[in-house]
Amino acid sequence: MKKVLNIILLFLCFVVFVGFCNPQEHKWKNIGKIRITTYCAHCNDPHGYESSSGKTLKYGYAACRWLPNGTLVNIEGDIFEIVDTCGTEAIDIFIDTETCQCNINEYKQVAICEP
Repeated sequence: MKKVLNIILLFLCFVVFVGFCNPQEHKWKNIGKIRITTYCAHCNDPHGYESSSGKTLKYGYAACRWLPNGTLVNIEGDIFEIVDTCGTEAIDIFIDTETCQCNINEYKQVAICEP
């Protein structure tokens, strides 16, 4: 019985996760072309992989000072969650690299999730 409950729980978690990450399941509001930059644990000194929200930084996370933590952003088809703040007007995408390669600085089409 316990094994069956674990399987059901695992299935429900999968359904919730897939629904949460599926861009077709959300109402997106286009906010125009926004400056996109990147940052990494090396640039995030002295915090490294620590975000202002307490989440450990990984790919799929981003920083922004004008969007609240937890906001989903769609940057030309790639989905990111805002979990950190930054000091510019850009949306700063976290990249996990061995060496700093934070060289993206361009304007891209962005939409935000409207639950």
